[in-house]
Amino acid sequence: MSEARYCPKAVGSIKYVVSCPTSKTEWDTAASKKNCSRLASHQNCSSVEQFKYHCVINGFRNATLEVCAPSRIIFGHCVEFNLLGGVIQDQMSSPCNNIFPKCDAIFRSTDAYKCNTLYHNKLPNPNF
Repeated sequence: MSEARYCPKAVGSIKYVVSCPTSKTEWDTAASKKNCSRLASHQNCSSVEQFKYHCVINGFRNATLEVCAPSRIIFGHCVEFNLLGGVIQDQMSSPCNNIFPKCDAIFRSTDAYKCNTLYHNKLPNPNF
């Protein structure tokens, strides 16, 4: 766990969900409901402008979650939120290839909906 990257406000904002948005319109609606801007000025993990809504998988690829966290550039993989590290990062076991064809080679973590084959219906029941 990296002290410089660990973001307690992000960890505190996690909400497990059945699935993630699969279009820009759905993503914008979910982001508006999550309202990460209200937390952005109360965190010291990134600039206010970079603290954004994400809907991604967890590190074990067995749950989907919404989280307010610093946006990152992702290289050749889908996106995860690592709970122990408290950070958005590349999901190293999910390369963007013929299995996950909707992922771009390089994209912002806030565009994870484009990799929707990985994030759709991961959780049968979000009640943890």
